Amino acid sequence: YKRFTLANSNFEITNEGKLKDLTLTGVTEDLDNLYGENPTVLNTIPEAGKTYTVSSVDDLVYLRTVVNAATGNSTCDGVTFKLGNDITLTGTWTSIGTTAAKCFSGTFDGCGYEITGIGGNGLFKYASNAVIKNLTVSGSTSYAYASGFVGNVDSGTLLIDNCINNVSYSSSNANFGGFVAYILG
Repeated sequence: YKRFTLANSNFEITNEGKLKDLTLTGVTEDLDNLYGENPTVLNTIPEAGKTYTVSSVDDLVYLRTVVNAATGNSTCDGVTFKLGNDITLTGTWTSIGTTAAKCFSGTFDGCGYEITGIGGNGLFKYASNAVIKNLTVSGSTSYAYASGFVGNVDSGTLLIDNCINNVSYSSSNANFGGFVAYILG
């Protein structure tokens, strides 16, 4: 399987939950080498009011794909994701939420489990109107605007509850944080 860069984020989801009219360009990296597992096929968008279990790297990559390809000012609003077990990331982790307009805005309940191998800007690069709870993260990063959990909060609210950060930092960049690196406003 290959990861592609979205050239056009305008696409349709059919009644069967399949992507339609999605334009892809240029392979950016091989996911087999990056994560050691094949990604799940993006075939549905999480629905508000529902709870989804994240039990594998594939599931976490799926969540990231949904958020990072979204349009509008928030993604996964009203959706709860529960970690089903410990997850170990290998290779370089690309954070969930690429910009303030493509940020995570749901609930991520770690259910007492741990995600290891966190790098980049943290588990989430951007989050707004989100809840992250009952989660331990570990790994290392040297990115600017990085933390174990959220790199940037540009607007809205963020609740981080009952979480442990074991991510180490090695950089002279000023914007590092244990739980959040940068809050605008």
